[in-house]
Amino acid sequence: MTVARISLGLAIFFGAIPTAILLLSGGHSIGSLFILSWVIAPYALLALTARYGKFPAVTIGSLVLLVIAGLFGAFCYIDVRFHLFSRADQQDPLLFAALPIFQAFVIVLSLGLLAGVGAWLERRKEQQGGGSSASRLSAKP
Repeated sequence: MTVARISLGLAIFFGAIPTAILLLSGGHSIGSLFILSWVIAPYALLALTARYGKFPAVTIGSLVLLVIAGLFGAFCYIDVRFHLFSRADQQDPLLFAALPIFQAFVIVLSLGLLAGVGAWLERRKEQQGGGSSASRLSAKP
């Protein structure tokens, strides 16, 4: 299996958790579709990055970010629904607005860092590959 297929499967899995929670809450309207698309957006971003990433650091890093963001999101959404570690509060639905913003912020910063590291590694690889053969030719007597 490729990284892109694994990422797509994980994005569908982690996106199904808030979808099921929203459907169980009984909110079936146009507004709930907007909230659902808002909640799934960070996972879709990471799945697309794993598919179309230019550098291996970005594609593998997006898979790792997807697992971290997905587990954190699943824990938060399940806790809000079933109150495993929290008490019931009237501000619980705000998590569906605030958590995707937090996830997207962390994801965009991390992907930017991964893209920079990937570009640096690619440039370093080209310099070592080109520079080492030239230095070998000049070093021979």
